Amino acid sequence: MKRKVAWAGAGLVVYAGAAWGVYQYLRPSGSECASTTCATTNGVPEGVWEGLAGGYDAAVDRDERVTGVLKRRAALLSSHARGHVLEIACGTGRNLLLYPMTPEVVRVTATDASPAMLDVARTKLLEQDGKARILLLEHGRPERHAWLAKYIDRRAPRHAHKWGCWWNRDISKLAEEAGLVVHEKTTYHLGTGYIIIASPPPQ
Repeated sequence: MKRKVAWAGAGLVVYAGAAWGVYQYLRPSGSECASTTCATTNGVPEGVWEGLAGGYDAAVDRDERVTGVLKRRAALLSSHARGHVLEIACGTGRNLLLYPMTPEVVRVTATDASPAMLDVARTKLLEQDGKARILLLEHGRPERHAWLAKYIDRRAPRHAHKWGCWWNRDISKLAEEAGLVVHEKTTYHLGTGYIIIASPPPQ
């Protein structure tokens, strides 16, 4: 038993010594930040984040996935992000795409001290705007089956009075007038049901 305790103690000493040695080797020496323009108020060498911004995501992505940090951040935001969110030190916006797309998250305001990091974050959001999709599941006037269209038109006022919904709307025309870019359109229930996958109007 004493021998096991001795070996454990020796192992801890070796580990602590190795960690201290690595820290001493990697930490910047005082001469590297001797000038008044080298360090910012929080002690980070000036220009570090600007230099890292362009390749930051590629540099940290694997480590964050392997260590589970990315997964934990996603779980944290999904479970607790609500209302108007202020994210401080957002960096390149690695969290921005992890927020839940639910009504509970009204707005996300992201800030960072590095303009270069914020530029990368803005670029991500602009790229996502181009990938946004509008999903419509609607009922409306059938484009075929004239007999059914006449029946729906005739009963439309009564239906609207009872249910508050005009069921004879021209869904395809409404999507076109809104400027939506329609990628897919399928119908069901003799053409009275519409499923449309579209993109927002081009900017």
